[in-house]
Amino acid sequence: MSSFFWRSLVVFILLLATSSAQAQTINVDAATRYWEITDGLR
Repeated sequence: MSSFFWRSLVVFILLLATSSAQAQTINVDAATRYWEITDGLR
């Protein structure tokens, strides 16, 4: 396999890792807000 293929693969994996990490933090923020709102309604 060419070195270009391996470089592209590494970049692709890094992009996937960063996008999933960002999605994870957004989910945590959303969950935190949800609990704050439901606590306020009680």
